[in-house]
Amino acid sequence: MTEPFYSRESLLNLAVEIEKSAEAFYTALADKFAQSAETFKQLAQDEKGHAISYSRLLSKGENVAGEKGLEKARSYIEALDSLDIVASLRKLDRDALDPKDLAAALDLAISLEKDTLLLYQTLLLYLANDKDRRVIHMVTDVEYVHLVRLSRMRAKNPSPTKR
Repeated sequence: MTEPFYSRESLLNLAVEIEKSAEAFYTALADKFAQSAETFKQLAQDEKGHAISYSRLLSKGENVAGEKGLEKARSYIEALDSLDIVASLRKLDRDALDPKDLAAALDLAISLEKDTLLLYQTLLLYLANDKDRRVIHMVTDVEYVHLVRLSRMRAKNPSPTKR
């Protein structure tokens, strides 16, 4: 990994990229699974809003945590990257093209939300400005709501082979 990957700007750009990818992912699921289209469209709208929020943070000046926070964040990002979490978040929209059934789609969506939460908790370590941190907290609160909603949907939609 090179140092620029760990900059505030590169991580916020990554967050924008992930949110746009998540929007495309949920839009594709809405098109594929009519019975859950309304839910997936709402999730796509939420992700679109998150991308806008992160873009606004990018337009603000640099305000990062102290060296201890940055070092901790670097080690967390390295761990997430070594587990291919960052790479999987970047290819979400392609994954949405081929789930075999709604249960598989929901499994992908749950994985997306969990991985996104891990990344955004790490992003919090970078930011020192309270207003910036509130934006991240607001987004992660919504991501947790997504996780709960998707988990409940998944419980109602077992895999066809597990019935």
